[in-house]
Order: sequence, then structure tokens, then C-alpha cells
Amino acid sequence: MGIRWEIPAEGWVQVRASRAERDAVIARLQNAFAGERITREELEERTAAAITAVTRADLVPLTADLPPEPAAFPPDDGRSAVAAGIRRGALSRLEQPVTRRRNLMLALVLALVMIAAALSGLIITGVH
Repeated sequence: MGIRWEIPAEGWVQVRASRAERDAVIARLQNAFAGERITREELEERTAAAITAVTRADLVPLTADLPPEPAAFPPDDGRSAVAAGIRRGALSRLEQPVTRRRNLMLALVLALVMIAAALSGLIITGVH
């Protein structure tokens, strides 16, 4: 989710930066640090500058020397094993253990609630 700005037009430098724009720059800086493109000190300095940025023009220099962010998902050319697996439904097997555990936990919670309801009903009605 990168924010892209067009080539500056008249008055562009005066457009106030939004919180989302500042957050996007900070996320990009964190990714650059994780990718060892900038040092911790640079991350701290640039993050502080992003937080205090007033205009979009204040944000641009903070990431100007970084490569563009890669796409969140590579384009599907139909040959990707992951894409093929999704089309076949093969990846759902990876989710099965999680689903089974979730269903087991839900059944256990439901059973406990039913037992508690039954016991409270017995206590309320005076049946021992």
C-alpha cells in the first residue's frame, strides 16, 4: 500500500500531509530498515521527521533514496505454484489443522456453557 504522488504541480508543496500519508512513509522506512537499506539511526531520524511533517513536500525527501515498494502480491501469470494451488483448492489442506483446532475449541466452550447453564438451572429450581 504505497502512496504515490504525481509530478509536483503549482501549489503542490503547500498541500498538507495526512496521517495516512505520514503512516505510509513510516511503514516504508520500517521496511527499508528491515531490508537493511537504512540504519537504525536513519530510521529514527526519518521517522521523527515523518511524524512532524506538515506538507507532502516534507515527506518526499524521506524516501527519495529508497527503491520503490514491491507489489503486495506478484502478478499471477497462471504458472505460479501458489496460484495453481489456490485454483485447485490444495492450500485449504494447510488450513485444516487450524480449522479443526478452532472447531474443537468452540465445541469445548459450548459444552462448558451448556453444563454451566444446566447446573445453574438445577440450582435455581432447587433440584439437587
